[in-house]
Amino acid sequence: MNSNSKLIRKNPSRLVGRSERVGKRREPISSVETVILKIAKVRYLAFRERFGRDPFPDEPLFFDPSFDEPTAPPSDEMRDQLLAAASATRSDCVPLLRFFGLQ
Repeated sequence: MNSNSKLIRKNPSRLVGRSERVGKRREPISSVETVILKIAKVRYLAFRERFGRDPFPDEPLFFDPSFDEPTAPPSDEMRDQLLAAASATRSDCVPLLRFFGLQ
């Protein structure tokens, strides 16, 4: 066994050989991004419940429930939906309101 074989690890993102790194290092997800993903999940489920199907990529996850087709809501309705989703996920709503421009 040569001296380099002791340095080779099973996990490809770890150090291999002397100074080579293989694999891809992921950047940490910010807290706002994490909360947005949680909110998107809640709104995705609300969309499925209301319209009986998954949303298409160009359809809003925040929608006016009074319409039969997915329609973007007025900003006050979007704010209410955002606050409800934040409450359901126990998320801080202040960064979300700032992110969506609904302060």
